[in-house]
Amino acid sequence: AAVDKFRAQRTAVLADSRTAQKELQAHATKQKKLQAALDAASTQAKALEAAVGLAKQGGLSDGEVQRIAEIDAEISALGKRVEAQAKKVVVVDAQLDELQEKVLCIGGVKLRKLKSTVETRREQ
Repeated sequence: AAVDKFRAQRTAVLADSRTAQKELQAHATKQKKLQAALDAASTQAKALEAAVGLAKQGGLSDGEVQRIAEIDAEISALGKRVEAQAKKVVVVDAQLDELQEKVLCIGGVKLRKLKSTVETRREQ
């Protein structure tokens, strides 16, 4: 009877031991998962801190800097084209003024008087 009692106790102790080992393994697995999550969060936090640092400094990414350089080059090229066209406009305006003066000279005093009358009435 005492032997059966000890065997029963031994079986109970072994069962408790197995249960405790399973719980220990479960806790170890959970600890590994939590550590992995902590490592991932730490890495993400560092990346976010770096991004915040750049944002505070007003820094631009390499792509943004390159795009700005491209836009500046386009603006410069367009500015040169506008400047060239403006020079042509000045030349054409001067030619028109000369042509108008020649027309007025050909028309004489009578044409100048009519032009003056028309301009006066436009202003009114």
